[in-house]
Amino acid sequence: MAYYFVVALPRHNAARLKFEQDKYAEQKQEQERRDNEGQLEKARQQGKVEAKQVILEVCLNSADEESERYVLLNGGAKTARGTIEASRSVWDDAEKQKKAQKDECYREYNR
Repeated sequence: MAYYFVVALPRHNAARLKFEQDKYAEQKQEQERRDNEGQLEKARQQGKVEAKQVILEVCLNSADEESERYVLLNGGAKTARGTIEASRSVWDDAEKQKKAQKDECYREYNR
C-alpha cells in the first residue's frame, strides 16, 4: 500500500500532468497557426482592395487624359496659361466619352 502512495501515484500524476501540458501546448500552437492564417488572409484581402483602388485611380486618370487628347486632336489649342481652348461641341463630345470611360472604370474596378 505504501508503494502506491510513494511511487505509483506520483508517477501517474506526473505522467497525467505532462500529458495535459503537451495537450495545452499543442492547442496553443494550433490557435496561433489559425490566427496567423486569419491575419494573412486579411492582409491579402486588404492588398486586393488597395490594388483595386490604385487601378481604379489609374483608369480614371487615363479617362481624363484621353478627354484632353481628344479635344487637342479635334481642333483644340493649348494657351500660354496651359489651358485648352476648343469649341463647345468638341468639349461636349469629349465629356461624353470621358463619362463613358469613367463609368466603365467604376463598373470594372469598383466591385
